[in-house]
Amino acid sequence: MAEQRDEDIVLRAEALDRAERAKRKKYTWRGLVLLFIGIVLVAIGIVLNTGPASSEGLFVALGVIVLIASIISFLIGVINPFITDVIRFNRKRSIPADAEEVEQP
Repeated sequence: MAEQRDEDIVLRAEALDRAERAKRKKYTWRGLVLLFIGIVLVAIGIVLNTGPASSEGLFVALGVIVLIASIISFLIGVINPFITDVIRFNRKRSIPADAEEVEQP
């Protein structure tokens, strides 16, 4: 019964590791691309110099919105969930206990 639980913990940890890598790859790159697009939109808005109530203001406002979305997306990709740390700790803790039991007989 304990072996089944340990196998389940290992499988969960492996699945969470794969999901974490996929999340990091997806959201980190999306955040960087959106950051570049936002900077380009703000730069276009600043270069236009047509006044605050025209296309300049529109480009700057859209650029700021895209920059905020890029920061959020990048942070989602970078921040690791707490649950994977708990499972990794449980897996590391259970492995030495099994090794001691094997060495004693």
